[in-house]
Amino acid sequence: MDGKLKLRILLDTLSVEVFAPGSGTVVTDLFLPDWADTDTSVFSEGGKAGFTLTGRKLA
Repeated sequence: MDGKLKLRILLDTLSVEVFAPGSGTVVTDLFLPDWADTDTSVFSEGGKAGFTLTGRKLA
């Protein structure tokens, strides 16, 4: 293992799904956001982290 963790995270207005490709692991949750505070952050503790963000508008 190279120490990397790859996740695919899907967000919409009321839910989040987190997929760990190749592991078969999926986490799904519903949430009710405070629409005045909708910021998102990504961070790492104890090491470097990189991410790629792709946005898509769904029909």
